[in-house]
Amino acid sequence: MMYRCLPSSSDPLRLGSVTGRYGWVVLPLLSPCIISLYKLIAIEVMKTIECSFCKEQFKPKRKTTKYCCRHCQTKHIAILFGKQRAEKRKNGKIFSCLICSTEFYASAYRFETAKYCSRKCTSIANPENTKKAQLASPLMSRSGTSEKRRYISITIEGKQIREHRHVMQVHLGRKLEKHEHVHHINGNPIDNRVENLQVLTNSEHQKLELSFFSSSALRQQNLKQ
Repeated sequence: MMYRCLPSSSDPLRLGSVTGRYGWVVLPLLSPCIISLYKLIAIEVMKTIECSFCKEQFKPKRKTTKYCCRHCQTKHIAILFGKQRAEKRKNGKIFSCLICSTEFYASAYRFETAKYCSRKCTSIANPENTKKAQLASPLMSRSGTSEKRRYISITIEGKQIREHRHVMQVHLGRKLEKHEHVHHINGNPIDNRVENLQVLTNSEHQKLELSFFSSSALRQQNLKQ
C-alpha cells in the first residue's frame, strides 16, 4: 500500500493515521470517498458555539472565531464602539430656537451663530435677506407665483410611471436610468409627444431650467418697465 506524509496540523485528516518521525503524519492513499467521510466525521466532532451577536449556534473554523458571519461581526463592533466614538467626537451644545423654541444640536464652531433650528426659522427672523434672495434668484422669484407643474401618470404592469418617461422609454427601446431626466421642450408638462421630449442629465436639465426661468424673469421685468 502507498503512503503519503502530511503535517500533523492537518486535523481533519488525522483520524486513522499514524504519526511518523519529526511530527509528520503518515496517511495511506485512500479513495476520495473515504477521505470525504473522514472530513465529515471531523466536522461533526467539532464543537458548536453561540454567535456573540445573533446567538445562533455555528461551527467555528478557528478557535478565536466569535461570530457566525462578517455581518454579525461588523454590527456588533458598531454597537459596542460606534456610540463611544460618536460621544467622543461631540463637542457641541443643545440650543433652543429663538423662533419656534425647538431644541437643536450645534457644533462648537457654530456657537456664535447658532440661533435658529432651520432655514425656515432663519427666513422668518430675517425677512430682508429672504427678499434679497428672491430678487437675485430667478428660481426663488417665481416661488409661490407660478402654477404647479402637473404631470400625467399612467399604470404599466401594476406600477405607476409618468407618461413622458414611458413614451421616451418606448421610443428608445430601453429603460431610462435614474440619472436621466426627460425635458419638455415647449415647457408644457402635459404635451408628451416624442418630438417635444428630450433626454438630459441632471446637471444639463438644471442649467436649461435656470436659463429658461432667468430669461422669462428678464422678459417680465422689461414688460413692467
